[in-house]
Amino acid sequence: MPCVTGGSIEIVPDPVVMGDAPVEVTFLVAFGLPEARGLLHPPDGPPVELDLAAAQGPCDWRAQHVFEPGAPAGRWRAEVTDGAASVVEEFRVERAGSKPRTRFASFELRPREVSPGERLAVLGTVEVESGDRWVPLAGVIVRIAFRGADECGWHTVTQVLTREDGAFSTLAQALEDGEWRGELDGDDRFIGSRSRPRVARALTGTEIYKYTISPYPDDRLKHSGILRTRNGHTKLDDLAVTVSKGGVSVTDHSTGNPSGRFTVITPRSGGVWRADFFAGHGYGSSHSTRSYP
Repeated sequence: MPCVTGGSIEIVPDPVVMGDAPVEVTFLVAFGLPEARGLLHPPDGPPVELDLAAAQGPCDWRAQHVFEPGAPAGRWRAEVTDGAASVVEEFRVERAGSKPRTRFASFELRPREVSPGERLAVLGTVEVESGDRWVPLAGVIVRIAFRGADECGWHTVTQVLTREDGAFSTLAQALEDGEWRGELDGDDRFIGSRSRPRVARALTGTEIYKYTISPYPDDRLKHSGILRTRNGHTKLDDLAVTVSKGGVSVTDHSTGNPSGRFTVITPRSGGVWRADFFAGHGYGSSHSTRSYP
């Protein structure tokens, strides 16, 4: 049976950890087909019907299922199908206290804003229960997953191995705005975990184009240029450009219809001046330098 392209199922919480009380689990599904049937496949035995309901985007379908305390532990499968195509996601049901828990003691992105296609550093630390303490968990695979701002469900971007101190770090390419998280699958030794999501923005690259300096009345200088996206397709209006040199700093805004042109007036002073646009409004930072005279 073929899988739906771009289909996904997000399970919350994942893993499902059972104690003495029932646990309600939510299934968020990207399926993209008008008809859908949901099934839960336990480790053994017949599947259980999953009551799907149509949802407003970005997810197509949503369901909730209550796991009773006696639900069998092990690896389950959630399946959504129309009979011809399907999307499947595995998850674990664990018994609280049956094995040590794990946690992401930290999970970070550096920087949180990058231009599309640039790489960001993903780093964190994984720990495991040891008696009444948390200790580093070494030598386990952490998946780095991403969910776009308008996407339903997570997809794996890369994976990395934790070091002796439980820490991990890797690089990942940021192509769009969205959330990142670390995922650690459980096994026979411990219960898996997920980090808290961190948001990153994929900024549109900018440039300061045709930066020039010319004399201006009353012993001043006129700094002018165009603020635009790096591909030159879009001029950026009403955004602050700062011109500075040797402790002097003056800011003005690009204006036009739309032209992206900026004009900044400063005291007259020889030497190297610098024009800066600092990242904001979804755009990446840029700068340009010119000497006067």
